[in-house]
Amino acid sequence: MKKHKPYLVILLMLFSANLTIGQTLKVDRMVFAWNNMKNMVVNTAKELPEDKWDFAINDKVLPFGEMVKHITTSTRFFTGSLAGRNAEIQEKNAATAKLTSKADIISDLEAAFDFAIASIKQVENWDQVIDAFGNKVSKLEFLLQSEHHMHREQGKIIVMMRMNGVAPAKSTSWFL
Repeated sequence: MKKHKPYLVILLMLFSANLTIGQTLKVDRMVFAWNNMKNMVVNTAKELPEDKWDFAINDKVLPFGEMVKHITTSTRFFTGSLAGRNAEIQEKNAATAKLTSKADIISDLEAAFDFAIASIKQVENWDQVIDAFGNKVSKLEFLLQSEHHMHREQGKIIVMMRMNGVAPAKSTSWFL
């Protein structure tokens, strides 16, 4: 056994280093993707003139400006929850609800993505299972659901823009 002990120690060190590198690569790619999403969502929201920010498809869908604020608050909620930033989420999202001008809402949206990216960098153990609305999911699954939610809501603002004759900003990709 003594002959094999140094090999076992080396193997364990390599395994630990591999886990750390894998975690870092995951986070780096997530940050890259969320920066792309920030650019895509913010630049799209900027395209619609402020006089159209009250436009709503019907009474079941939030008006454009409120939908942008919903993207802002949900982006903070999902990512900040993973990092344990609940008090900050409540404070910042309460302030979002009071915003009315396009410039202020856009600035807040940008800040929400910065908050999200900072939160992603703070999360540890992406495989840890958590309770999400009564479902047992990993932290990574929870983040992916938040991304799915954000894209679905962005799709709604794109439809509203198209209905007003305005094209959304150019999309970006994970692979750029």
